[in-house]
Order: sequence, then C-alpha cells, then structure tokens
Amino acid sequence: MLQLKARKLLRVLHRRKSDHVNHKDVVHLPKVNSKHPKSAMLAQTLRKRDDKAFVFATRVKDAQKSMLAVETLAAIYNLACECGGPIIEIGAYIGGATLALLEATRKRRNIVVSVEFGVANDRPEISTKDSVADLQRNVESWGLADERHVVLPGWTLEAWLAGNILLELAGNRADLFVVDSDGFVERDFIYFHPLLNDGAILVFDDYWQPKAGGKSERIAPFVDDMLSRGVVSEIALLPWGTWFGQLIRRPRSEEIEPYRRKWRQEGWPWLDFLDQQRKAQHLPRAKELKARLLPFQFTDHKSNIEKGPEAYKGIRAI
Repeated sequence: MLQLKARKLLRVLHRRKSDHVNHKDVVHLPKVNSKHPKSAMLAQTLRKRDDKAFVFATRVKDAQKSMLAVETLAAIYNLACECGGPIIEIGAYIGGATLALLEATRKRRNIVVSVEFGVANDRPEISTKDSVADLQRNVESWGLADERHVVLPGWTLEAWLAGNILLELAGNRADLFVVDSDGFVERDFIYFHPLLNDGAILVFDDYWQPKAGGKSERIAPFVDDMLSRGVVSEIALLPWGTWFGQLIRRPRSEEIEPYRRKWRQEGWPWLDFLDQQRKAQHLPRAKELKARLLPFQFTDHKSNIEKGPEAYKGIRAI
C-alpha cells in the first residue's frame, strides 16, 4: 500500500501541469499544485513519513480519534507549525484535527478556537455519544488542555458563538481556517472570511468523494466558484478528498449575494433551525465550557419586554 501511494506521489511531483482538480473527475490522490509556494512543504510532508508530523498523525489515527487521512492530519500539523496567528476550526467532532493543531502550536501558543455543534453518532468508523464531551476528554487525556484553546458548542450562524470568536481573537485575524462540518462550507466561509488574515490557509474536508452525492456536491461547486473568481488559490487535494487552499482576497458583496439569495429561496436549514429544543441545549453547555458570552439572545424578546430591566440581570459581564 505504501509503495502504491509513493508511486502516485512521484507522478504528482514530476508533473508540471498545475490544473485545478475538477470535483467530478476520477482523482488519484494526493495532488499538489507545484506552482504554489506551500507545495514544497506539503510534498516534503508526504515524503517524510518518519518526521514528527507524520508520527503524531499516525498516533491520532491508531487511537481512532479522527476520520481524516493520516496525510491530511500531517499536513494540518505542519501548516499549523508555520502559523503565526490564531486558528479557527469548524467541526472538531471528537478532536482528531484539534489534537494535531494543539500539538503543532504547543511552543508558539497560538489561540485555537474549536467549534463543535455536539452530536451523537453511531457510525462504525468513530462513534460518540456526545462529541463535545469526547472532544474535551481527548484534549485533556493527550495532555493538550490549555487556556489558549477554546471549545464553543454551537452552530457557526449563532450570534453568541461568533461573538465569542471575536473575543478570543482579541482584535487579531486567523491564519488558518479548518472546516470539517456539515458540508455548508459556503456558509462558514462567507460568515467568517472577515476574521481571516490576508493569505490565510484554508482546509476544507470532503471537497472530493469517490461516489456521487454527499457533502462534496455542496462543497466543491462553491470552492470552484471562488477559485474561478480569484478569491482563493489551490495548494493541494489530499486523501481522502480534503482541499487545501489560500485566501487571496475577500469576496465582494455582489459575489456573496447569489448565495444569500439561494439560502432564502431554498430555505436552507440554518435559517430556521433555532427551535426550542436546540435553544435549550446550548445555554447549559456554553455555561459548562465557560464561554465568555452566553446565548442569552435565545430568550423570548416578548417576555423580556414584559419583564423590563429585570430580564437582563442574568447576562454575564465580560
């Protein structure tokens, strides 16, 4: 198996062509854009399977803490090592990539913000009864728990959660943006690109999948659109379909508006997901994780009007 991967890698490294990978093509992974400045580092990551990045990534995989490929985990590790600013991670699940990010930045002490909605999942690869609890447990058991790492339990569209990210960044912008979530990369990129530095590295899982359907049907067309407009550039596509790129410029309002229009027309799930059951879930979990801003905006505004100033006595001061 390793010899087969090595042969595929050599074919990529000797190929001068740097055409973008179409998500509908049959793809032999990994693929590295040889013209990108980060390509040499990624190619070296894939070759040197005895370096600390690959060794740590292998530990994570052997411990069944991540569904990402070992190549992708090692690349995330090395990119985090070069990262000077904060890191935002959307969709941490039980913490596989989180472990790589925290280990890689142990000396630099970068701020790492991990967002995880909190799910129960019985999938055979890696199951969980509570992904947020398992995320915390894994970070602690690997000796990586640190005040510089913040876990926020919620969806990226929630105002309180976005407010907490702003507070944790403390006026800085993120240099690394990792998304492995529900497949709506367009939502997360559009919402959070103002918090990213110029030239920030982007990591989007599930860009390519061998079978039709699934998350790639939503992720790839958006990424392809941003590539064609020159908003992002492509660095690599690594097993098992994780896209690595870089922010070139911020999308203009007229480039974002078609997506906002589509969300409204199609009634995409995050527009009306704040039902009472989910509202009730997030407040106690946010308190448990000591989030500096709590989801108090979930309270009934009519009730607040009736109560007057008394309604706001429970809101925490920063």
